[in-house]
Amino acid sequence: MSSTGRNQNRAVGAAIRQLVAAFLVANGHHVTAKPVPRRISDSFETALDPDIEGIPGIHMEVSARLRPRLSETLDGAVRAAKINGDAIPVAVLHRPERDVAESYAICTLADMSRLIHAVQASTSPRSS
Repeated sequence: MSSTGRNQNRAVGAAIRQLVAAFLVANGHHVTAKPVPRRISDSFETALDPDIEGIPGIHMEVSARLRPRLSETLDGAVRAAKINGDAIPVAVLHRPERDVAESYAICTLADMSRLIHAVQASTSPRSS
């Protein structure tokens, strides 16, 4: 692939990350998209950072591939989440030619169970 092709892919990836972050912000979440590194050395420093930052305990990786590689993307999120100490890895798969709200957010069943427990704990009535 030419360097022009790689730069276009980086630009598309950055644009999709911005769209995902904008969608989450519009829905009341305080998040930011990981910035595009200006230099190669910068990319090494941020390689394990989540693509969407600001949700404690959740490591979110965004894939902008035309043909997403589900296992590869989720496995990468799982590895980075373990290294960063995040509890829940999530892979966001953008669906080309669809609204960003129709992207898939995917996690393992075990992680989904943890999310359900967290939601139930935060919404259960507190006894006095």
